Amino acid sequence: MTPAAVLGNYLTDKQLSNLEYYCYVEREEITFCSDRPIEEPSLIFRLPLLKSIKLNNGVHAFRVMAEVENLTANTLLSGSIKVSFGEREDESLNILIYGPVNFRDKSSLSRSHLLRADVPAINSLYNAISRVYYDSNVAEIKFSQATSNFRASKQNQ
Repeated sequence: MTPAAVLGNYLTDKQLSNLEYYCYVEREEITFCSDRPIEEPSLIFRLPLLKSIKLNNGVHAFRVMAEVENLTANTLLSGSIKVSFGEREDESLNILIYGPVNFRDKSSLSRSHLLRADVPAINSLYNAISRVYYDSNVAEIKFSQATSNFRASKQNQ
C-alpha cells in the first residue's frame, strides 16, 4: 500500500465530477471532441466511478465506469471512450458504454470495469490507476478517442 493510502489521501467523487469530455456529432458521427467546455456539445463523457475495493479473496482492485450524456435528437445505442492514467499506451483503458441513451438522458451506471491487482496482463494499467488514485491526481486522467453508435434515424432508412 502506498504512503498516501495509509494517510487516507485518495481521489474523490468531487474531483471526478470535474472531468468531462465534450463532443460534437454530425450525421451521427463524432466530428470533434475537447476536454474544455464547448458550446452546445452533442455528447458529454464523464468518469463517475473510480473506486478502490478489496475482493472477497483479499485481492485489491479498482472499479472504473464511464457514462455519456446524449444531447442529440437521436438514440445512442452504445459508445466508448479511451481513458488514460499515464503517458504510455498500456496505461489506458477503453471503456464501453451501453445504451440505449435517449435525448437528454445519461447512460446506465449498471456496468463497470474491474481491474484487479493479480492480473499480470494489466499490471501497468493497474499501477497507473493506483498512482493517480492514491496521489489524488485527477490531472493525470485524460479522455480521448470517443466513439458512438446511433440508432438509424427515419431520415436515413
